[in-house]
Amino acid sequence: MTLAQYPGHLLALATIAVVIAILVMAFRAPQWRRLGGLKWALTALQCVPIAMVVLLLWDPARLLTSDRDAANTVLVLFDTSESMSLTDSGASRLDDAIAGFERVFQPASEGAPRFVYFGFDGSLQEVSSLDSLPRWGSRTCIMPAIDLLRSQSARPVVSGGGCVAGAVVFTDGNALEQNVKSIPALGTSELKVLLVGTGADETEGDLAVTALDLAPRVRLDSGAPLRVTLEGNLPADAPVSVDVTRDDTPIATRDMKGADIAKGATLDFVMPADTLGVHSVSVRAMTTGPEATLANNTRQTTVEVVEEPRLRVLFYTQWASFDIGKLRQVLEREKKVALEFQQDALLTKEDSSRRGPYLIPQAEVQFPSNAEALNAFDVIVLGPCNPASFAAGQVAALYDFVVERGGGLLLIPGQEDFDLACTREPKLRALLPGELTPASPAQSATLQPTYEGGGLGLSALEMDKTLNDLSPYYAVIKKPAATAGARIGEAPAVLVQRAGRGHVALLNVRHLYRLYREDQEGGALRTIVSGLVTHLGAAAGDASRVQLLAERAESDSRVVRFTVLVRDEAYQPASGATVLVSADDAVARMDEGKPGEYRGEILTDGRDTLVARAEAASGGQFLGETTIAVRLPVPQGEMDHVARNRTYLEALAGRIHAEYVDLEKLTPEHARAFPAVSSVSEVHDVKSAWRTWTFLIVLCAMLTAGWFARRMMGLV
Repeated sequence: MTLAQYPGHLLALATIAVVIAILVMAFRAPQWRRLGGLKWALTALQCVPIAMVVLLLWDPARLLTSDRDAANTVLVLFDTSESMSLTDSGASRLDDAIAGFERVFQPASEGAPRFVYFGFDGSLQEVSSLDSLPRWGSRTCIMPAIDLLRSQSARPVVSGGGCVAGAVVFTDGNALEQNVKSIPALGTSELKVLLVGTGADETEGDLAVTALDLAPRVRLDSGAPLRVTLEGNLPADAPVSVDVTRDDTPIATRDMKGADIAKGATLDFVMPADTLGVHSVSVRAMTTGPEATLANNTRQTTVEVVEEPRLRVLFYTQWASFDIGKLRQVLEREKKVALEFQQDALLTKEDSSRRGPYLIPQAEVQFPSNAEALNAFDVIVLGPCNPASFAAGQVAALYDFVVERGGGLLLIPGQEDFDLACTREPKLRALLPGELTPASPAQSATLQPTYEGGGLGLSALEMDKTLNDLSPYYAVIKKPAATAGARIGEAPAVLVQRAGRGHVALLNVRHLYRLYREDQEGGALRTIVSGLVTHLGAAAGDASRVQLLAERAESDSRVVRFTVLVRDEAYQPASGATVLVSADDAVARMDEGKPGEYRGEILTDGRDTLVARAEAASGGQFLGETTIAVRLPVPQGEMDHVARNRTYLEALAGRIHAEYVDLEKLTPEHARAFPAVSSVSEVHDVKSAWRTWTFLIVLCAMLTAGWFARRMMGLV
């Protein structure tokens, strides 16, 4: 029953409240109080007709329904991505899935439900027949299929009047979303979903290059470390050949066996950087053993070989020592460094309370106290200094030089009062790459570069056999953002961190002069200092006012989103500038989102390494330009792992409340879970429940009885 004209709870309650109020007033009348128990019968005779009239106005009605059988609809979704083209049994995985569906569900039989077919890869496409399924999409994205299932679970009725009884999904599990927690659950629903895993759990054999790591930018006349990662499922004695080419010219090769890559293998090469410009680097792995696909045997990237501009370096110290002298010699030998040396100290007499000579600052040689003076440099090398001698303006200028200007700061350890690491000044401590405490000189070991040190140009230290019996100056608890470029045992020897727009490095080695070799043009000390100064001076010259950032768009890996941060001559955000970014022969103008920040997108060829250039101008005045070479790793490819991902499919089935079954185990029992018809209730008429003569007679009788009762009681 339904109340067709029901006005809502508020109006209904208001009506009842008014009636009750009137009755209460009548109940308190003197004549009413003299009636005794008869007044309750009269109250009922007064209230019931009013309630009947209210119900009449609300128009109560009855729905007349009937049941009928309606044909069910089953949604059938096929993964049509590239991995479904692989042949595990002579036919493609998609053909195997179609054959398995026709064998079990028999869509042409009379008693079968109605089937609606879809193909999905990056999008969802409805097709009229199995023969018209698209082949092949570039990458499996299961989200369109999930969205379809969610919409049908919310309204499981189709236009023909029948119900969507369920859905069957055929896929090999090589999907873009490998984290099932990112997939929205279907929730509780009567929609039955069957997830069918297609393909082989183990391919007959495959060889894949899964990673190619190379710094996007390297210096001229240096060796760039190149790391290749292989995976494969090959016979143990199958020969494997790995070739590395630069601009189609072979530069390295390596021969292996299938057993060497059974659990994955990492190969390290060195790419010579002897020619300026952007170069294409390719790695190709080949085998005479069985191969499921050749699509994952090659990876490419690009690298830019540059000749760094001369960096303006300020070397400031308050301590004169053998270490400082050797460090100064190394910096003066660097062709890319324009050095200015300032020593705010005088070597004086011995003091028995100290371990060596102490220094008295000179009044005429002071550390710059304003940002303008420091901004004339690209890198500051800060030798042993007394933190107490720095005024508040000098500390603020140094902090702004790194954080706002984007300059580099190299810290050299000192001792006692001349140890900058012992400062309590908050801004100076914020620049330090870690918590520092003095280390014991007895903790000696060999200095070894880390993998991250390859990007700092420290890989050449591996060839130096004289870097033993060294000790760290500090015991370091490095900050999360800091990176160790080299180590002495377990202690970081070279520590680098990002601070705002700039970088800070700490050379944590005791007795730096031991790293110096006169016969090797400075030896290891020059290698370390050269690499650090190059890294710290990234924002040099015109590039110091323009910072370019890049990231891939989530929707399309070929689209790169750029963010350009532009500063004016005072290194403040520059508004209203014209900013252009060029990448892959495409040029785009960036739009300003907020002061000094400009954004835009460029469609690229999708490689994992990108060289981009940004330039900015405002009011006819050139503000600056910068070029970056960055690695933007491409998401895992469709053909990187070609075996059926059973683990992912089982987790996905649990997430969307589906049943999982392998294709080879699909039986008619699974088809019978999707009935051909279902009972549907239909409303064929709506009949009034109260508008009858019986209702009128009862209403008139109640009103008449009430009038007679009032007459007999003397109320009328």
